[in-house]
Amino acid sequence: KELETTRELIASFPASQVPRWHEAGALVGLGRVPEAIESVRSVVPAATSPLLAATAYYYGASELAAHGRRTEAAALAAEGADWIASHVPEKDRKARDSAVVLPDLLCLAGRFAEARPLLDAAVDDARKVDAAGGTWDHATFLARRGLVAIRLGDEATARQDAAELHGIDRPF
Repeated sequence: KELETTRELIASFPASQVPRWHEAGALVGLGRVPEAIESVRSVVPAATSPLLAATAYYYGASELAAHGRRTEAAALAAEGADWIASHVPEKDRKARDSAVVLPDLLCLAGRFAEARPLLDAAVDDARKVDAAGGTWDHATFLARRGLVAIRLGDEATARQDAAELHGIDRPF
């Protein structure tokens, strides 16, 4: 039913990339992994922004991982991270949108050492925005960085981030 519904959405809104993400998820759920990967890849050339293309990779890789297809998830996430590296100038990779998607893709690809400096920068940038009264929630990046730190064997940073998260007293 999910696949049927997403295909109806694709037919009704052919310019929208988002239904393709959901098509990929439905296909993964049905065990049709090669079709799901092709569905993700079909979004990339038509994406109206690098963020939409990168998010398609992230969504597809996340769906694969959620269904236990870790090898395929890591490969698709690596493809997405490499796509960002070849299509988004380095100076723009710290922008809010890239700061969210790129580290997640790198983590899904098992490339934690590459994700770490991006998360360090995202935590620092988000703290500045939060301190200035903005709404870029640095706690999200703290949590991600803590998880990456522990994967890299940096228990001190993981504990420090966990303690800071514990001390945050506001709704999420």
